[in-house]
This record gives sequence, structure tokens and C-alpha cells, in this order.
Amino acid sequence: MSVSCARPRYPGAEALLCILNIRPGETVLVLSDGETPQKPLAILENIIALHGAHPSIDLSLPSTFQEELPPRFEPLIREADVILFAASHSFYHTQARKKAKHQWHKRVAECYGITEATLVDGGLTADYREVARRGRSLAAAFCTARAIRVTSREGTDLSCRIKKVGYETGLYRRPGTGGNLPAGEVFIVPEPGTAHGHVVFDLSMDSVGRFQDRSPLRIVIDKGRITGVFGHNASLLEDAIARNETIRHVAELAFGTNTWAKTGRTVLEDEKSCGTAHVGFGNDTYFGGNTGGPHLDGVFLEPTALLDDTEEILSPPRQPPPL
Repeated sequence: MSVSCARPRYPGAEALLCILNIRPGETVLVLSDGETPQKPLAILENIIALHGAHPSIDLSLPSTFQEELPPRFEPLIREADVILFAASHSFYHTQARKKAKHQWHKRVAECYGITEATLVDGGLTADYREVARRGRSLAAAFCTARAIRVTSREGTDLSCRIKKVGYETGLYRRPGTGGNLPAGEVFIVPEPGTAHGHVVFDLSMDSVGRFQDRSPLRIVIDKGRITGVFGHNASLLEDAIARNETIRHVAELAFGTNTWAKTGRTVLEDEKSCGTAHVGFGNDTYFGGNTGGPHLDGVFLEPTALLDDTEEILSPPRQPPPL
């Protein structure tokens, strides 16, 4: 697997070297599946090798949701210095990933849905010191509140009490660090059973697709759980719920903090872009919860947040049209 990266250059791929502090002589394990386009993986392989590190590309991840990685991956992960999950869907919930980061002190990142475009420009090329600064500032505002209400231009009106607040920095240079790439979000974990209202996804959603130029997807939420799904491709989400009822659980409410991220490419980059918010359903073990299964994010534009019914702290500018 080899391509020439002389022209055009791939600043996003080169940024990964810095984000993950990849050094000459280190082994970088890239885990993917047969549903992922080959070209971005080949670009990564070439850039890592040109840097003097040793890429190892494994395309045998399962192409459907799995609660855990097959056991044969554990020794591969333990032997590598850096692990990058670059499959068609997320494996960040797995115990293997958690052990790699917290027990074996690897640098671990995930960029599911990776495309060639994401390696050219956009969220990966961010100044992550600025992303971290923005995240700290917004998280500090949320930490002062007990409750939040979020609305949007398309009709979202969702409220919950706040249990926990955190943010991504994109600075994964030390052993035992990692997260999503592109990075850049502030997340709120709702108090169990308190999320209620409805959310209108007008940009994208995992397992459902994109919504631009089509009717959005409207989800009704009561006592922290999905109770109704309406609109474009609603049946896709209903089918996912039928396969795994844990998806009804409202796991997070989050806001993008990466001004470099572009909308219209992948759900992962959509949700990092400033001027978007997303609601995550299902798995909340990332945040210290007990709900397993898959984690699906839905993204909407132009959120406005009201804290404790008094302080409006977020009214971002209108986003450009998706690519």
C-alpha cells in the first residue's frame, strides 16, 4: 500500500505526527476495516514512514458494531507506541482501547469515517492550543450552572440537569492520552432521567446519514430516553434501536469548539465544528456511566444555550453551507 505524497501535500496527515507526538523509530498501529476507503490509509502509511516511524496497517477490524475487539488485537496494541482507530465506525467504547490508554499508557486516537479530504485541510490542521483554550472557557461557563436548555433555528428545544462537564483538547502528545480526531468539543453529561424535549438534527447523524437539502430528523426525548423518531430516514434509527435498545439513552450533549473543522464531510468532523452541537445516544461509559452498546451522535446547526433559565452563553455565527 503506497502512494506519492509529494504533490498534493496532506497537512492533516502531517498534523497527526505532531498531535500524537510520533517520533522516528516508533511503531504506529492503524486499525481499520474493509469498509474504509484505502487511499487515506495509504496516505497515512506513507507519511508515517517518511517521518521515520514504522506504520502497521491492519484492515481486519469487524465492519459492524462490536462490544469488544477480538482478543487477537490485544498483543498488537500492547506492542505499538501509538494506536490510531481509523475504521468506518467507532471502537472507542471498547475495553481494549481503554486499557491501551489508561493501563498501558499508549497514545490512542480515533478518526472513524476518515476520508482523503480530512487529511488535506479542516479540523486536523487546527491550532489545538486555541481549541483547548476555547474548550476551557466554555466548560468553565457550563460548570457554573445546574441546568441547561438548548434551542436551534430548526426547532430544537432540549433541557437537562448537568451532572458532569468536560472538554477535548486535541493535545495527545504524552503517554496515556488520546481522544477523537479531529478534536474539539465541550460535553455535558445529563443527570440520569432529566433530559426532555426534542432535538432536530439538520446536519448529520451516525448510522442515518446527512440531512442538508432534505427534511431533518426530529427526535422526541422524555426522562432521558428517546420516545419518538420522525422525519428523514427515521426508519434507519428505528431499526438501530430495535437491534439495541440502549440507543434510546441520552448519553451527552456537546458543542463544537474547532474553528478549523469543516461541515459536510463526516459526522466526527461535523460535531467538532464551531456553530454546531450534538446529542449522543447509547453508550456513556466514556463519561463514567454504565450504559453499554453503540454510541450514535446526531449534529445540528446554530445552537443557543441558556443556563439556569437566565444566562445565554452560546449563540454562534451561522455556518457556511456544507461542502
